[in-house]
Order: sequence, then C-alpha cells, then structure tokens
Amino acid sequence: MALRLFNLLDGSKDSDFATRAIRSLVSLPQITVNVDIGRDQLLHHLRFSVEYLRRSGLLDKSGKPINLFVIAAHLYVS
Repeated sequence: MALRLFNLLDGSKDSDFATRAIRSLVSLPQITVNVDIGRDQLLHHLRFSVEYLRRSGLLDKSGKPINLFVIAAHLYVS
C-alpha cells in the first residue's frame, strides 16, 4: 500500500488532491478510534514500509519509486 501511495504522489507530481487523499487515509475514524493508538500503529507501519522499500531499492531517498516498483505493486494485489 505504501508503494502505491508513493506512486500516486510521484505520478501526480505531489498534487493537492493526492496529498489530501493520503492525509484523509491516515485520519480515518476506523483507524484512529478516538485514541492515538490506531494512528500511531498506522504511522509505525508506514515508517517500517518506507524503510523496507528504500532498502529493497524500490524507493529513492526522496520517496520517488524506482526500478521495478510496478512489478512489486502488481504482486501486492495478487
């Protein structure tokens, strides 16, 4: 999911719509549940995903998808 979000940002050239969509995803009431635990867990998961994608060579230092990110994103759906 994180790779697809970075692809959305990169493909839209960091448009306001994409930024708002990602912010609204992080602040969904189903995730936050009136306490910060759900939000903190989501942010922790996203941080782990970003670090993993960078180490795997699918994101560069600025968060732009590189190399075979399309194949990896496609495999996630399967």
